[in-house]
Amino acid sequence: MIGVAHGAEYLRGRRVLAIGEADFGSHKAHAINTVKTAGGFAALGAEVTLLMREGRDIATALDEYGESGRLRVLCFGEPYPGDWRAVHDWSRRYAAWCLERAREIEPDLVYARSYVAPVVLADAGHTVIAETHAYVGAENEGLEMLLRGVAADGGVRALTTIHETLAEDYVRRGADPRRVPVIGDGVDVGMFDSGVRAMNLGPGFNAVYVGSLGAHKGVGDAVRAVGMLREFGVRLHVFGGAPEEVRGLRASSGEHVEVHGRIPMSETPGAMLGADVLLLPNSAREASSAWTSPVKLGEYLASGVPIVASSIDGVRRWVDESVVCWHEPDDPASMAEAIRGVMQRSEAWRATRRARALALAERYSYANRARSMWDACAVRAEGGLLRA
Repeated sequence: MIGVAHGAEYLRGRRVLAIGEADFGSHKAHAINTVKTAGGFAALGAEVTLLMREGRDIATALDEYGESGRLRVLCFGEPYPGDWRAVHDWSRRYAAWCLERAREIEPDLVYARSYVAPVVLADAGHTVIAETHAYVGAENEGLEMLLRGVAADGGVRALTTIHETLAEDYVRRGADPRRVPVIGDGVDVGMFDSGVRAMNLGPGFNAVYVGSLGAHKGVGDAVRAVGMLREFGVRLHVFGGAPEEVRGLRASSGEHVEVHGRIPMSETPGAMLGADVLLLPNSAREASSAWTSPVKLGEYLASGVPIVASSIDGVRRWVDESVVCWHEPDDPASMAEAIRGVMQRSEAWRATRRARALALAERYSYANRARSMWDACAVRAEGGLLRA
């Protein structure tokens, strides 16, 4: 674990160039992961420049991400193409722009959540670690280029991903197993410092879900599970989702559900801290359930609030029953039973679980994530996949 003093000195005097292909200011997990990992390098003392697609106002977005004053951000102004057939050519132009910025900055390390840019920069002599969460069997011209770049004779130093299942797929497709470190998503534990106030969610026992509203997230099951517990005063609060998804969920939910919609990132810790239980009800019907590493899982841990989660392989890779109460995936009755179990637990149980969750959140901090990436570029495993 990185202590504050040691962490701030770990990369002092080093320059890191971080590259993402998401819109700057986006609330999607891809964008959050890229920006916060860049912030992890900054927390270790590095001077970090972040390159992304043009999105929202930089100062406003940095403040919402909680990275004000830590990152220098430059945005590529050419719009992202709406036609997927034009994406690879756009990515090549973006990579060329990133290479020009690298020549100006002369970074010690390039971290790239991108396909083409890491190969172009590695071929130009830069030390590069790339990241992808591409699905098993995904077919993409840029991904194939990246996998060739991390083959035994490729120039990309390492290709990190979030689960062994994905890493093993990339190795089957030609990646050098010594260059594929498995490093989970991170959490900004500083978001939950003592100055954050819990949101007042009203009377009763409040279950909270924070995240997107895609069908594979299992929010519909959470609505049904909480509906089974109305006689016990349980209410569900849902934060997140696109406007049309929010309208649809409001129309289909009963009085026991309050759909708040998307709130600023800076307010999500307060929403979590106001909960009596946090829900992570992912469906097992989605292929990614075998390898997901949810961003919200880390934040849930950092809040210290009890967690009820779907027992899918992807989540079980990162936590166990010492910090999570499991329910069967795609089973509202099982979820309701798990929530009811939390309601009946003692304060001593809550305190013990909180301490374990906070310790695990520290382990998964973005600073530790960034250090694992730096070390993966410096040290190669003798054989097999690297483990964070």
